[in-house]
Amino acid sequence: MRIRGMGDRTDPAWMRHVEDRTAQCFREAAAGLKPVTLLQGSQDEQGASMAVSRLVGSEGPVATLSWATGVAPVLGASNNAISADYVGTVNQELERWGGVSLHLPGPWSPGFDLSELPFEPRRDGSHEEAAETGNALAERLAKIQLRPADEAR
Repeated sequence: MRIRGMGDRTDPAWMRHVEDRTAQCFREAAAGLKPVTLLQGSQDEQGASMAVSRLVGSEGPVATLSWATGVAPVLGASNNAISADYVGTVNQELERWGGVSLHLPGPWSPGFDLSELPFEPRRDGSHEEAAETGNALAERLAKIQLRPADEAR
């Protein structure tokens, strides 16, 4: 495997090291693969759609992928701090189930009526509001009934 596109700006010995370590990581990951079951569920609630997919192995959850529409970024354009907004809190809460979590915010329209959300958001644009929004959404996602993928829907 050779990484391309770096030109002459890098030390060839360093690039060989990076390539070798990358290949080693892939080999170790492949050797550690174990069977998992895919569980899925979705819910439409008050104009918002939510979905959860979870990979569960013999030792418990491995990973959770979630998606929800209708929740806008809380912190807004005036926030210049590095932040995951409410999504960071959603991931932290879902990781309590075990494994890693990736929450994908769904479509948001500026004209979306906030009263259609499945929870009542604060609107002060604070980090506390982002955490509250993330917690409320994670609670809703946690209530979605999951079934094996071949039985979902």
